[in-house]
Amino acid sequence: MNYNNKQNWLQSLSVGDEVGICKSKYGNDYYSIKKIEKITPTRRFIVDGNTYNKNGNKMGMTIWDGTNEIIPITDNVKKNIHRNVMLSKIRSFDLEKLKYEDIINIYNIIKDVE
Repeated sequence: MNYNNKQNWLQSLSVGDEVGICKSKYGNDYYSIKKIEKITPTRRFIVDGNTYNKNGNKMGMTIWDGTNEIIPITDNVKKNIHRNVMLSKIRSFDLEKLKYEDIINIYNIIKDVE
């Protein structure tokens, strides 16, 4: 999204609207969906207790913190969140509970992935 489109989108936001939050650090993006709690007269957005400036960037961030910004909720954002939920479930699952056939199926899916 280019600068002007993002500014127009940010101007259209109201309290209670759902927005995407993109946290980026070390080349990894982490997405969440939150509601706007408050918009100040100077167009600062309060989302999940954090303050974002009129450009949608979280205030008080340093270069070491990475980036944290308000973004539109796209299919990519939703898929990324769903992917992370599934990965978390997979990582915490006790594979010993699976039947032999299920382990073979999983192995066949991941054996050539690097």
